[in-house]
Amino acid sequence: MELPALSSDALKCLESSKPEVRKRGAAEVERRVHELYVVEGKWRDDDLEDFLKRLFSCFIKSIVSASLRKGGLLAFFAVANALGERYIQRFVPELVRAPLELFLDQDTNVRYSAAECLFNIAKVGGKHLLQEHCFGDIFAGICNLKSDNDKHVRSASDKLDDMFRKIATTSRDFNNAGFARVVKQHMVSPESRKRRHVLQWLEAIPADALMPFLPQFLGGIFKMLSDSDRKTVRLADTVLAGYLLCLRDNHAAQPDKHWEQIICTAVDACSKRMDEATRSTALIWIHEVLKIAGRKVMDHMADCLEVVLAGAGDDNDAIAATANEADEELMQLYTAELNATQVPQTTLVALLRAVTASLKGAEEVTVQRGLEWMEMILCHYKQMIPAAFEMCFAELVALLVDPSDPSDPAGGRTVELALRILANITRESEEAHQQFLVELLHLFKGDGYRHMDKAPHIIKTLANLTQPTRFLGLLAQVVRKEAETSGDVAFASSFVTNLSMILLTSPELLPVRDVLRRGLGDKQALELFRELHGAWVYNAVSLLGLCLLVRADEHAYQLVQVFGEMEVSVSMLVQLDRLVQLLESPVYASLRLALLEPEANTYLTKTMFGLLMLVPQFSSLGEDGDSCSSFDDLHQRLKAINALSTLNARMKSRSAAPAASTMKPPDWKNLLQHFKRVSKRLQDSRR
Repeated sequence: MELPALSSDALKCLESSKPEVRKRGAAEVERRVHELYVVEGKWRDDDLEDFLKRLFSCFIKSIVSASLRKGGLLAFFAVANALGERYIQRFVPELVRAPLELFLDQDTNVRYSAAECLFNIAKVGGKHLLQEHCFGDIFAGICNLKSDNDKHVRSASDKLDDMFRKIATTSRDFNNAGFARVVKQHMVSPESRKRRHVLQWLEAIPADALMPFLPQFLGGIFKMLSDSDRKTVRLADTVLAGYLLCLRDNHAAQPDKHWEQIICTAVDACSKRMDEATRSTALIWIHEVLKIAGRKVMDHMADCLEVVLAGAGDDNDAIAATANEADEELMQLYTAELNATQVPQTTLVALLRAVTASLKGAEEVTVQRGLEWMEMILCHYKQMIPAAFEMCFAELVALLVDPSDPSDPAGGRTVELALRILANITRESEEAHQQFLVELLHLFKGDGYRHMDKAPHIIKTLANLTQPTRFLGLLAQVVRKEAETSGDVAFASSFVTNLSMILLTSPELLPVRDVLRRGLGDKQALELFRELHGAWVYNAVSLLGLCLLVRADEHAYQLVQVFGEMEVSVSMLVQLDRLVQLLESPVYASLRLALLEPEANTYLTKTMFGLLMLVPQFSSLGEDGDSCSSFDDLHQRLKAINALSTLNARMKSRSAAPAASTMKPPDWKNLLQHFKRVSKRLQDSRR
């Protein structure tokens, strides 16, 4: 081994296995470099560089013994000491190359000596070690030592890291941009110690200095909240809190692009695949950024809304509370944008998509909040109704069979909101309205009529939300078409039974009853009767109740006659019993008064007597527990008709005959034949 600047004795000292001897050799290196380069100037830069290369190849790269490599480390530190702070800057890359090379040495003592060497070089070189082409290598080297198996090496790396970090934090020449790139690179390390090392640096460097580069490494910090090491998690939380505080204090300095990148990172960290701690912190960031940046992140409002709605239904109370606060902030942002200008079409479409996503398999709170957003958007921007129908119609219909009890405030509210929106998006289009009603029927019909019990609540609510006469007429048309198309007359009969009871008893359909009570001489009543007849024909008793309501007495009597020809089932007897009870209700008050004139209402009277012959003579318990009999009630009422007939015969009234109606009456013969055909199909379906 030859190095022209050094004597053979100095070289032998550097090769020695004894530390004291190696130190004497290093002292000789320091003396010669100081003499040749610093004092006499006999060496130029390239001469010293050549000397360092020889030292590197002869000692650092030696595979002969660890003592040679340790001697080389001492020689490199000696060169740094000889150059001093004044001259070291030119040779920093060559000087740090030696210890960095040996950070990965197989010998523990060599790795320890390498850390010690770089520490000593850093004491001499100070800020000059922060050069961009050196900093990254030094940072990576320390990262590796942080995970060393030997505790002494790790201790030396901690000491070196503290020194290096102190230099960086006190230097005005620190390259923050370069540091941000290094941080981003090492955040993805699979080793927890290395990730924690990155966080320690981020905690040490002032947040405002790195704020322009925050989007580059923010996502990495969020991921560390899921780290298996608790120290790393706590440190990541502390670092994020510091940057959030800095954002609040220095928000004016952030360009719009950075706000967008920050909000996107927070939204991504709020994904359901993340743990609770990550989602909670991410929601805090979303809330704060919305407050600070406002309209600057308007383009990402939909992304925020989707994760915020999901968070509102989270089992974790802290997450749910933060999500609700963020939701309020989003609402304020939307309202401010609405008042200032028109919300862009693209934003509205994105918002509707986000809301639609929140309706699928989400918690009740999430669904309800999403529906409130949808209702608000459609209220302000009616032009979005077609898009809403296209995007979320199926999801809205599915919500109508919400598992919660309709009487329960939570479940009832979900159904109520869904119905309000469905009524809104189908109101202006006959085709859309019919499609909605068809889907509604399929909903009730599916799973063996499992959801039929929800029909009364839904139909009453829809009647309230729409024009009830038009709604019931369209629904009857849909029932008729579905029965004719599918051939499922059993479902049609069951559903019409429900509809008839709703029509005759619910306050929501009072306007429909008022129209029908005008009689068939009224155009609207006649048209509505024809529409309802097409569906009501699938349930004989319901059809009879409709005819009595509209005072189609002759047709009612014809129906009763047909009943006598039919095989009357137990179900039909129960329905007849219920109809007779309804005849005593206020709905049929005018019909009962018509019985005061039996001669003028012959068919009505015959219908009542026909019902008397059909209703079974048995008692059932009323709601108050008292025995009641439909047969007895009707029998007592009809007994009075004979006395009335005698009284009327003695009275010679000369009241004017009612004016003839100009409306063309229904074709009762065809209607009766149609009823008989349908009844035959119903009987056949039960066999």
